[in-house]
Amino acid sequence: MLLGAEAARVLSLSAGKTLTVNGRSLVVSGLLEATGSQDDQLAFVTLATAQQIFAKPGKISMAEVAALCKDCPIEDMVRQISAVLPGAKVWPSSRWSRAAWKCWSSSRSSPMASPA
Repeated sequence: MLLGAEAARVLSLSAGKTLTVNGRSLVVSGLLEATGSQDDQLAFVTLATAQQIFAKPGKISMAEVAALCKDCPIEDMVRQISAVLPGAKVWPSSRWSRAAWKCWSSSRSSPMASPA
């Protein structure tokens, strides 16, 4: 799990510490630097983990799409994901930072969800 800077501060957590959510222990694999965006208050986990924690296997209501490449076809990705997940809200993200992706990818290589 990755924690935004403010979430880590409020929860008094640092990398390597454990947070229990709905009976599931999650290890903090990294902290995101403060960005001034809502990411500062979020916890990021894999989609499968979020579905398990909230007893919603196979269900998704929101997807935020981000990519770290110049001229990536984000809008095309959003359309493709929307077609596969017709009941979900899917939109492009401009907030996901290179530092966040580097921190996440060094600890995991799975899709993410940010349960609110």
